[in-house]
Amino acid sequence: NIESLFEVQFMDFGTGGTDQEWTPVNISPQSTQGHAVESNYASQEYGSWGDLAGSPWLYNLYKKERTTDNRLDPRLYWTLVTYEPEYDSYTGLKTAAYPDGDPRKNVVYKASVTRTPLSNTAQGGISIAKFTYARADKTEAVTTGLHCGINIRLMRYSDVLLRAAECENELHGPTQIAIDYINQVRERVALPPLQLDDFPTADHLFEQIANVERPKEFGCENGRGIDLLRWGFFYDEGRLQQLRQHGFYRLPGTGEQPVAGTDELTEETATRSTYDSYYKGHEYFPIFQGTLNANPKLTGNSANKSSDNSTSFKERYNIRPVVNLND
Repeated sequence: NIESLFEVQFMDFGTGGTDQEWTPVNISPQSTQGHAVESNYASQEYGSWGDLAGSPWLYNLYKKERTTDNRLDPRLYWTLVTYEPEYDSYTGLKTAAYPDGDPRKNVVYKASVTRTPLSNTAQGGISIAKFTYARADKTEAVTTGLHCGINIRLMRYSDVLLRAAECENELHGPTQIAIDYINQVRERVALPPLQLDDFPTADHLFEQIANVERPKEFGCENGRGIDLLRWGFFYDEGRLQQLRQHGFYRLPGTGEQPVAGTDELTEETATRSTYDSYYKGHEYFPIFQGTLNANPKLTGNSANKSSDNSTSFKERYNIRPVVNLND
């Protein structure tokens, strides 16, 4: 991929050796040299452990905008595994996002599907396509263990562009320079360009970057948590409530199959939120108790103490307020 700046390499189908258990043998000379992300992300219907899943909020965020030729955002296809009837009408066509032929089709692990695969968890999450072979036409099921050979990308050029837009907006407010950075990313996926006049304040453009552009571009790439920390979203009640809304899920009823939830959920229709169990200070991992026991001079961090980090953060940084982009 020509836009990849830094990635961790793995061997296809874990062909480096025979060891595929967890530590210590997965770092042995006989390790397969593959990774196990696919075993966590893919649908349990296809042999995954099904530990992680995409949210209904992310799914519906992709569905809110269409490309310049009125098709779905292509990033939805490569991020979340859902059945979309219109994919079958795209296959092979020269579309705005794929001028050489659109690869999208309702096929998962080489099998045609007529519905979205069942939820990865009991919380209605959607199985994840990124870092898996779900869309690759290579295997008919997940090979659990350390076998996946898809490289893990840690830095892409689009991240540079969106960070540049964010910095420009922080320093100078909404400017055409910031808009142009964002539009380079949107042009790649054939979305209509943003217009500067639609963002009257720096808060408006930040909201677009933080809760539209970055989630759709980097969904399920493991960087969202770091973004939330550096933006201070855990230290503002409005932002915490927004995170709670983004984490809404619906539990299946008695006797119901764990269907992947694609409906946009509200306080009334959701069962719970993934942020219901958040406690102040636990935005960070605690220092291991064994480490604390070994060194009596260590006192632990906010997660060990369940202490609030908001005061120290606000002394140094500004937290952008929630803005409704539809107003």
